[in-house]
Amino acid sequence: MSGTAIVMMIVAIILVWGGLLLALVNIKRSPEEVDELDDPADDTSQAAGPSVTEGAVGSGVGHHDATMPPHGQVSEPHTDPAGPGPRG
Repeated sequence: MSGTAIVMMIVAIILVWGGLLLALVNIKRSPEEVDELDDPADDTSQAAGPSVTEGAVGSGVGHHDATMPPHGQVSEPHTDPAGPGPRG
């Protein structure tokens, strides 16, 4: 290995490890402030997803969504009371 290659390797090592050390020192001196979005919510009912009373999928509740017909039934196509509109 030539002398130039060794010098460049040392410069690269110092640059990488020095940058890492400076980043660690900077984090220790001024830690990142915790945002309210990073904190766990006090009211965990919203973060836990839909409840059983809201008709969660697979909840076993006899609630059927208005957009989905019960299993085995075919829904009627939606028709506009005003009739077909102009196409184009």
